[in-house]
Amino acid sequence: MVYSRARELLDERVNAKDQISVLYGLWSVNVVRCEYLAGLDIARQSLEVAERHQEPEVSAFANRMMGLTLWATGRFAEAVPHLRRAVALYAPGQGNVTDLRYAQDHAVWAQMMLALNLWALGHSDQAANAATQSLEWAREIGHAMTTGFALAFGSVLHAFSNFDGSGSGAFAAQTLKYCLEHDLRAYQPWAQFYHGLYQFRLGDHIAGLEAMQAGMDKAEKINMNMVRALHLGYIGLARAAINEVDAALEKFEEAFVLVETTEERMFEAELYRMQSEVFLQKGSHVEAEEALSRALTIARDQQAHMFELRAATGLARLWIQQDKRREARDLLT
Repeated sequence: MVYSRARELLDERVNAKDQISVLYGLWSVNVVRCEYLAGLDIARQSLEVAERHQEPEVSAFANRMMGLTLWATGRFAEAVPHLRRAVALYAPGQGNVTDLRYAQDHAVWAQMMLALNLWALGHSDQAANAATQSLEWAREIGHAMTTGFALAFGSVLHAFSNFDGSGSGAFAAQTLKYCLEHDLRAYQPWAQFYHGLYQFRLGDHIAGLEAMQAGMDKAEKINMNMVRALHLGYIGLARAAINEVDAALEKFEEAFVLVETTEERMFEAELYRMQSEVFLQKGSHVEAEEALSRALTIARDQQAHMFELRAATGLARLWIQQDKRREARDLLT
């Protein structure tokens, strides 16, 4: 309410940094709650302010806002230039220094978001390099909120790509340890969730599921709804892995309701691909094929080549089982 009222009072009599401070505050509330359409409107207004005033910090904030909002709504290719702009303004050696009293470091923040977008677009090596560089910059700065952000969002990417090559859950453990030591309550829920996910992947199913659910519960208590749909999908796969197939499918239905009500579509294709695995486990091959076809269509529409490849691989595997080898080969080609 305070930020909304402050936004109503903004005009050109208010200096640019104060304008962007209000807009960033309101935008942050919106995106954490998954109110992305409202966040997109604020990001557009912020870019207009940046265009009028040509101040580096105002521009960095505005491009950060737009970049993350476009990512969250599945518009990866559109997000990239905004995030690159923020990195270019504040990368080490560029001469601009973030005022860390009010935000995470602009370059670290944007570079990790850039990594997530590049990975979805199919540029896995570039994504790994960007994520690694973001974390290196964060460690050099030594600012807890900045490092926490990089680790938390890095955890989302790491669960897909294992960009640091550890594969053992070390990244998730490091993230949780850092967030607990620095009392970063905004990032602790995700840290706990991904630590639990790796526990589960490494075979400790009971402790892993408990940690994943505890992380989601903590996120809900602080109204941190971003990426909740994906997390429900991971819970669904975990439930299926311990033969709770019906409970798993319920988690996916809950996830898709969130996708439709929030417009959080960056993992929509992947959710359908994940759901197909559960349908196959249940023996529902028709439903599995429908889910994979939908994943493929969504990924293509989003230019999300990595999710497209995952869906295509799953569909080709299913077609081979149905003796549709030529169709499978053509799809993968």
